[in-house]
Amino acid sequence: MQQKSNVIEVCLKIEAALTNRQPLSVIRLGDREGGMLAYPELLGRSAVDRCYKDWFGHTDISDEASYSIAQQMRDAVRQADVVGVPRTKQTQLHPHYQAVFDAAEHYSLIKHGTMLTDAALHRYLQFTLLFRKLLWQRDVVGVVSPRDVADSLKRVFKIGAVEHYLVRGQSKYEGRSTLPHFPDRFAQLQEQLSVPYPGALFLVGAGGLGKIYCQWLKERGAVAIDIGAIFDAWSNVKSRLVHPCHSIDCYADVPTISLPQSVQRFNDLCDHFQLDTERLKAEAYPELAGVTW
Repeated sequence: MQQKSNVIEVCLKIEAALTNRQPLSVIRLGDREGGMLAYPELLGRSAVDRCYKDWFGHTDISDEASYSIAQQMRDAVRQADVVGVPRTKQTQLHPHYQAVFDAAEHYSLIKHGTMLTDAALHRYLQFTLLFRKLLWQRDVVGVVSPRDVADSLKRVFKIGAVEHYLVRGQSKYEGRSTLPHFPDRFAQLQEQLSVPYPGALFLVGAGGLGKIYCQWLKERGAVAIDIGAIFDAWSNVKSRLVHPCHSIDCYADVPTISLPQSVQRFNDLCDHFQLDTERLKAEAYPELAGVTW
């Protein structure tokens, strides 16, 4: 695979799509997605059951439906413009992280021109506070998430309106929806997801199925970004990202930030979490000199 692009490069690509009103899909792949993408030719039923236990709290999904989900997820990767993939250290933690790369090669999932980045992109957009650059004063933002973040998003980022498509959360943190995510809500969203205009921004946090939603949204004209558990952190749900640096309150604590400050913040937090990702250099982006967000 080609070299990964960093968070600033991805952000600039997203901004260009928003400015030009060009559809875009940005997705991230972890160990659960690896298990699903590799099914059934590289990994068997136990791999997808591991996904289902986390996503839905049960494994009562047929082999036929599982194959359909896997196929749709593979199509979502093929159609994505930016794909976040695991870091080297992660592939040593569980074989299903490596399965992302194995499935990508076996099924030819990464097309020419696809931008690769780190699957922790959602965290990096938060580390750098670049979410504010993307969201600030948008007239409308779409959200697919178990979390009620509409009021917070409007308040923090001065967004005019938030269109929220509620889904049931992962099994341990389901949220207020009682409708099963699959197949019920999945089928509904295939019909109901609506993009108000070409290039409208959508934030998606819906587990493995969220990758498919990003594809559907792109097909309907949206710029869709898979931000996963950031929604939990922004809602004070202690699922994965419990460190205060992931809180939405960071934007009030740091009301404006320059490129050098953002880069320093990113590098410091990557050092803190001992993340094996390349550190940023502000001088590499002269077009952002003097820009604040």
